[in-house]
Amino acid sequence: MAQPIPVLIIGAGNIGQAIGKVISKNASIGYWDKDPAKIKGERDLDKAIQKARIIFLCTPSWTIRGIARQIVRAVGSRSQDSDSDKKNQRPETKDPGPKLVISLSKGIEDNSAKLPCEILKEELGGKADSGVLAGPMIAEELNKGEPTVAVMGLDHARWHKPLTALFDGTSLSLTFSDDLKGLS
Repeated sequence: MAQPIPVLIIGAGNIGQAIGKVISKNASIGYWDKDPAKIKGERDLDKAIQKARIIFLCTPSWTIRGIARQIVRAVGSRSQDSDSDKKNQRPETKDPGPKLVISLSKGIEDNSAKLPCEILKEELGGKADSGVLAGPMIAEELNKGEPTVAVMGLDHARWHKPLTALFDGTSLSLTFSDDLKGLS
């Protein structure tokens, strides 16, 4: 069996929990939410970000810019660790490598009228890749294991294989697109 993919779900509401349940057999999942009562485990968002390879944003569109900035700070602080710090890391804090940030948010940012995919591209600035997951995903149906199809919009095709593995054998079937704006 392949090594589970380290995933962070930011926003532990209904859709965040449902996505987590869908991918649970193929992922090592961490949750983070502004409401600490919704999560167990890591409460430090920077550390949670550093542990993840794929990050799902299951939050309202008006929070995307602030979260993207937090991701950049967390990735930047990890990349600035000294070599001796990296050698002495415990296995659970080892940086898993390049990151993909996937938005499930709908809507636009009030002051800029930008879509979440546009905000991610602007704010991540090459520190992480971005994507959009869109489709008829209803949390209640996902929790029941009812089959559904979603489209994963990505700015880099290198994520097709890891995402296919992440959703392999689940009730959510993925197709891929490079039209993030259209999906948003």
